[in-house]
Amino acid sequence: MYTGNEAQQASTQRRLDNKPRPKLDDHKFTREIMRLFKQDLSADQISGRLEVLYPEQPEKQTSPSTVYTFLYRETAKNPALKEHFRQKQAKPRRGQIVDRVSIDKRPKIVEEKSRVGDWEGDAIESAGKNAYIATFVDRKTKALLAKLLPDKAAIRTSKKIPRLFQNIFKRIDRNTI
Repeated sequence: MYTGNEAQQASTQRRLDNKPRPKLDDHKFTREIMRLFKQDLSADQISGRLEVLYPEQPEKQTSPSTVYTFLYRETAKNPALKEHFRQKQAKPRRGQIVDRVSIDKRPKIVEEKSRVGDWEGDAIESAGKNAYIATFVDRKTKALLAKLLPDKAAIRTSKKIPRLFQNIFKRIDRNTI
């Protein structure tokens, strides 16, 4: 009779029996990984070097992903170690606005909401990721401008947004200015 729990336990035991796990709690072994890392070797190179250094000790051989996991944990404790990564952990550039001014740098008067023309923008993506809307709200008048976008490609979106602001004063009641 098949039971899921017994099958899972047997599978887990087979994996443990057939694939020796690296002893990352073995300080001598982790010091060896760190020594190689400080020589600016990649995780792939460290993994390969461990196979050469310990050919008869499979418990001291480990995959590049395990090495990475260990190294990231160590660099979290000691950020100075990050300099040994081959590719310096560049800041992600995707989604960044060119010539963006930080919200911290905006004039104090904007916080007062005392003048028309200070707009807050946002982008909304549907749950199905197939519909996109750009919205802008004037901080004083609460006037809303919204534009349905064909997609979220930055180049096309940036061309649609200025059209929202054409003839803006015709759309906002002059009495609120």
